[in-house]
Amino acid sequence: MVTLSLVALQKGRMIGNIIFSPVNIESPAGKFPALGLGPLAVIPSCQKRGVGGALIQAGVETWRIAGHPAVVLVGHPGYYRRFGYVAAAALGLTSEFEVPRNIFWHWSLNRAPSGEEAARSFINLNSTRSESRSPPPVATSEIQV
Repeated sequence: MVTLSLVALQKGRMIGNIIFSPVNIESPAGKFPALGLGPLAVIPSCQKRGVGGALIQAGVETWRIAGHPAVVLVGHPGYYRRFGYVAAAALGLTSEFEVPRNIFWHWSLNRAPSGEEAARSFINLNSTRSESRSPPPVATSEIQV
């Protein structure tokens, strides 16, 4: 289920898109709603101009204001690390699917499991929509490049 889709436009033409979907971080202390980021796409002729980064920042800011605690994703370490994502494995987080440790990332927005709680946490990518406040299901953001 897609919860938020942001579109980057240039002169009325779509040049990028990012999607966020609900997931749960499950631990012995309970379930914590989180978001899965992906896919993120920018057309090749507009890459390396900050469009993807602007989409990530706009999406994360939307969710921070809405009170969501964390974002997880599967992606290239050289790209996502610069936006403050850390290896999920370093926090003891695992996925219900086989995901290579070097491409599974986490970013805490507000509250996420920590310490021993995180060491036993599990990302459930098949969760249902969380009951926290959510922005409109689809939003459009124009980014000047």
